[in-house]
Amino acid sequence: MRVAKANLMPFPPGGTQASGWQESLHVVVGVSGSGVMTIGGTPHDMHVGDVLIIPWAESVAYCAHRKNGLTIASIHLVQRMADEKNREIVHRIESGHVRARLSPAG
Repeated sequence: MRVAKANLMPFPPGGTQASGWQESLHVVVGVSGSGVMTIGGTPHDMHVGDVLIIPWAESVAYCAHRKNGLTIASIHLVQRMADEKNREIVHRIESGHVRARLSPAG
């Protein structure tokens, strides 16, 4: 697996975002505050220190609690193919396209 994207996502109190689905294994860690993440239609409480793993091509929506907001750390992992040689692979992630130059497997 390779990291395609990593970021810190702060949501203000009551803030929401629906991200559709992503072509990645998505790991999310609660950094501050609390909220609810809905993954594939199932709500999950999110608090500081919680880790949620969102499967490949699953929908996700974020909703920060009204009193304290929510900040998460987010990492998108993509599979590296065994036959990859120096070629460009584009993985679709809802917030944009991530392009990565891949080096030969070592």
